[in-house]
Amino acid sequence: MVLSLTNRQIAVQKGIVGDRICFTHPEFTLTARILRWHFQKEGRVILELQAAACPESILLILVPREAEYIGNERALLWKSLSQWGKKALEVTFPEFQWRSFRFCRNYSGLFPSNYVLFRNGKAGRRFWAVVLGSGPPLEEIYRILPMVLRDVVRQKNNPISSELPGLIVVSPLGISARIFRLLELMKRSGFQWQIYAYKNRKTLLLKPLHREAPWEVRDLGASRWPPGAPWFRNAMIDRIAAAFPSGFRRFPRADGGFSFRYLGLEVARSSPPEEATIRFGLPDLSRELNENSWGDFVESVRQIQRIRCPASPDPHHPYYLRQTERWLEELLLCQIQVLDPELDERFVYPQVPAYWRGRKGAVDLLAITRRGRLAVIEIKVQRDSGLLFQALDYWDRVHRHNLENDFEKRGFFPGFSPGKEEPLLYLVAPVLSFHPGLECQAKWLSGEMEVYKIGLHGSWRRRLSVAFRKRIYP
Repeated sequence: MVLSLTNRQIAVQKGIVGDRICFTHPEFTLTARILRWHFQKEGRVILELQAAACPESILLILVPREAEYIGNERALLWKSLSQWGKKALEVTFPEFQWRSFRFCRNYSGLFPSNYVLFRNGKAGRRFWAVVLGSGPPLEEIYRILPMVLRDVVRQKNNPISSELPGLIVVSPLGISARIFRLLELMKRSGFQWQIYAYKNRKTLLLKPLHREAPWEVRDLGASRWPPGAPWFRNAMIDRIAAAFPSGFRRFPRADGGFSFRYLGLEVARSSPPEEATIRFGLPDLSRELNENSWGDFVESVRQIQRIRCPASPDPHHPYYLRQTERWLEELLLCQIQVLDPELDERFVYPQVPAYWRGRKGAVDLLAITRRGRLAVIEIKVQRDSGLLFQALDYWDRVHRHNLENDFEKRGFFPGFSPGKEEPLLYLVAPVLSFHPGLECQAKWLSGEMEVYKIGLHGSWRRRLSVAFRKRIYP
């Protein structure tokens, strides 16, 4: 719910009684429950409200005696980021006059509060700036960057090969080095870019991140890899294996323990150290598996097996729809040579951790060719504009780990030594699930990696087969 009230005609009718508030406007009266509140400068009070008539929370900013603005959190954060970003750019680049704008067409599902795009209004060479908020994780940065590059190109109406305006990226300090590396892999885009990092919004003078600044991804710190020792066994685990000899797979978890999955759907999990406690029960796995609950566990698994299958009697059931990427991942795990006959079916690892300064990413599948070259496989089932940038990030981390022999140290590829050349990169999705801008983004790449786009037939649940295989870079 977003209402911009310029006439300030909202008034609190009955005041705050208990945890509820009632206020009126010439067009409506609303009674809502107060979820949380806090004070700001100049006597303002921000209330987060929940009303029965509105499914999402409402932010109400109260100034003395009257309300100034009602809106949801996304719009409020975007407004705050826009105001701070404009001031910071004006202080850092006083020779330019910056104005912000938003694009109406946004097919990526991004919240508008995550970034603001600015353009200077001075004659001559134009500079663009994108200001990133401190909230978005890397998964959203993967979608923001290609969107910004695309929008700058469209606004200039120039082909990629022509000279493009300069690009300034203002990002939180924690992710600025990672953005630096991703833009380094996009050298052919033609952008002259510079990154400015900030710790918080208290200071307005931005500091540039120089090209010689470190961006190493090899520091694992305290991050955990899956345990290399054999998985723990006990009577209950053996009983599960005997009751369901096929269809189940057991995966190690990075924080210890293991996960039982059926066609990618997690059915049960254990926790270290002794693994004695196993929990089940979708969606939150809150029930403990023991003698008293064994019958319920068996019944729930049989129901999952009945619904989560190619000929499902209820394809709209949550058991069928949840974790579809892991479903496809598990099928590829058993039939990896469908993607490329050169891949070695003996060494295929799902959800491989790839770290950068203590931050964990998970590669969907890590494989190796018969000649010893690593292959990073990124899988999508739904259309995602950030597929290429996410895959590049994981590809870069895997390459750095391989240069440091991290995979061999942790028991990957036993008896086999991967080569040190840059890994292959496979982007895998059903034919209609590729974003239309993927190949345009690939034209901006630089480096010696090979990037393949592999489209699967839409009936991949019934029969896994490749509709097309195309090398999009180089």
